[in-house]
Amino acid sequence: MTSNTVAALLEERLQRLKEKYPQLKSVVIRPIRETNLTETDLSLFIEAAWQAYYGDRPRLRFTPQLVKWFMDVDSPASIAAFQNEKLSGCFLCAERPFSRQGQENLRSVLATGWSVSLSATNRGLGNLAYLEMLARARAEGIPYVLCWFDVREGLPATSHKIARRTASLLESRISILGKPVDFRAASRIQPLKWWEHAAARAFFGLHSPRRRTAIRGSVSVKASRVLPLYDICTRNRRLRRSFDEASLAGQLEGPGADNILYFQESDGEVTALLQGFRNEAGPGASVAYIDLLLLHPRLSYRQKRAFLLTAEKEIQETNRCFAIVVSTTATSENLLKYGYLPIETQVLGATTLSDVPLLSPGDLAGAFLDLK
Repeated sequence: MTSNTVAALLEERLQRLKEKYPQLKSVVIRPIRETNLTETDLSLFIEAAWQAYYGDRPRLRFTPQLVKWFMDVDSPASIAAFQNEKLSGCFLCAERPFSRQGQENLRSVLATGWSVSLSATNRGLGNLAYLEMLARARAEGIPYVLCWFDVREGLPATSHKIARRTASLLESRISILGKPVDFRAASRIQPLKWWEHAAARAFFGLHSPRRRTAIRGSVSVKASRVLPLYDICTRNRRLRRSFDEASLAGQLEGPGADNILYFQESDGEVTALLQGFRNEAGPGASVAYIDLLLLHPRLSYRQKRAFLLTAEKEIQETNRCFAIVVSTTATSENLLKYGYLPIETQVLGATTLSDVPLLSPGDLAGAFLDLK
C-alpha cells in the first residue's frame, strides 16, 4: 500500500467518523509541542482517564517523570485533542527506530498514553485521536506505528477493538511475566486463594537469594560500554530496537529518581545489565517495570541466576518495590528458569503507513522492544 493510498484511506475514515459523530467537527487536534501542556498536565489527565477505565486493576501509571522521559515532545504524532478549549484526549509518541533482517534504522513510533476524558467516551473521540495520530505520523514520513494493547478480560470497549476496526492492524500476543521480591507485600496487594498462596510461596522460596554477587547500581554506565552487550544479546531477534550511543544513554538514564539500573562487569566488560523504572501500584507500594535485561550468552546459568537474584534483592531493598514485571520483548532469556511466571498477555500491534516491507506476526512475536 503506497503512502498516498494510506493518506486517502485515513482521510476517508476521518470524514466518515465525523459524519457519524457531528460533534467531532468542533474538536481541535494540536501537536503537544504547540500547546502549553506540561508533563504534569498530561500525567493528571491520563491518570484520571485511566483510573475511570481500569478502576483498581493493576496497570502502568503515567507519572510526570515517566511522561517526560518517554514522550518525544517534538513528534507531531504526540497530540492533544481539545473540545470547547478543554483537553479531552491525547496520545504520547516516541521514536523507536528498529532493525529487521539486516535492514537498519527503520523509522517507527511507539504510541501510548491513549486517553479520552470520561465526558467524551463513546462519542468517537478515541477513534478520532487514533486516526489523527496515524495521519500525522504518516505525514512526517514515519512508515510504522507500534502500540501496546491491554486485552485482559472484563474491560469495557478497548483501544484494541477501536484500533482493529479503525485501521489495518497487524498484531501478536506477548507474554508479561512477574515475580514477587517481597512476598508479604505482594500478597497484600493481590490477595490469593489458600492453594495459590501456598504454591506461590513455595515457588518464591526456591528462587530467593542465598548469597549475593558483585553488581553495580545507582550509578551511570557509558552507553558505549553497553552497546556491544546489547548487540550480542539481541542480534538473533527478528525485530529489535535500534540504539546509537545517544539514544541508549537516554534509555539508561530513565525517568530520574524512579530509574532502576544494575550491571555487572568482568575484566572491564559489561556482561549483565538490568534497566527499568519504579512505578506506583498503590499507596506505599511500587512495582519495577523492566525495559532491558541483558545477560551475556557466555555466562553460565549459575552466573546469570546470581546476578538476577542480587539485582532483585536490591530492587526490593533500595528501590522499595514488591514485585518485578517484564515483557518477553525486553530480554532474550527464558525467565521461567529464574522464578518468573506469566501474569497476563498484552497485544503488540503495528500499522504500516507507506510503501515499505510489511511486518509479520512473527516479527512482532520476536521483537525486542520496551513495554509502555
